[in-house]
Amino acid sequence: MDAISTPRTPLAAWMRPGFARIGQTLIALIALCIVGAATPAQAAGLSVAPISVQFAPNEAVQGLWLSNSDNRALRAQIRVFAWTQDNGEDRLEPSTALVVSPPMLSVAAGQRQFVRLVRPGGRDAPREQSYRLLIDELPEAGAGRPGLSFVMRYSVPVFIGTPAGAVAPPQWSLTPATDGAPRLQAHNHAARRLQLSELEIVGAQDQVLYRQAGLLGYVLAGSHRQWPLPLPATAVNQAREIRVRIDGERVVQAWPAPAVVGTAR
Repeated sequence: MDAISTPRTPLAAWMRPGFARIGQTLIALIALCIVGAATPAQAAGLSVAPISVQFAPNEAVQGLWLSNSDNRALRAQIRVFAWTQDNGEDRLEPSTALVVSPPMLSVAAGQRQFVRLVRPGGRDAPREQSYRLLIDELPEAGAGRPGLSFVMRYSVPVFIGTPAGAVAPPQWSLTPATDGAPRLQAHNHAARRLQLSELEIVGAQDQVLYRQAGLLGYVLAGSHRQWPLPLPATAVNQAREIRVRIDGERVVQAWPAPAVVGTAR
């Protein structure tokens, strides 16, 4: 889940209609990315637990808790977005596939409230479906205090119809781009998402060409994800091995030097 502290702005400014990107640059600057599902995320009085939600196959109802540890009441809004990956990028689109009850709420100081997530007559698809809940703390009514105030936004991943069994590692490629920075691509042919973290790209003589600490991101079922890397173009033909945690498990994959087949878009 991503927790973002944002200056108070009109609510309409949070999300434009239609597709919306999850901006990696913005997240790198102001997001707290937390891996795991049992530990609540908390900041500025508002906390959310669990930090990801998973519907078992044919399960109709799930939920989460919103808690307020502040000494004042807070208001929040919850919206549902279908989460897909297009051309290697995350995209969000407003969705009615999940019903949130209540979608608007007020939580008294020191209290918490349960929020139900309902699938209205939904059937499981052949592969896992992915959504995001955007949970916005709303500004206080009539707040006119001088200076800069902050409210919180949480982005909670929701997965529906996750198949059982082991998952296969992604298929990797490293391709050049017009700006000279190679693009690392992970292709997920499995029927469920892969969570990637603690990435290392290794060359000859065990030389670490690139290291990414912490969470790299998700590759959704049947999708691919790409990331620009601060590497010289020559690194495209130097990679020999990739080391990464997939859903928390350490995986080492041999990686012969890929043929350059084109330019990443």
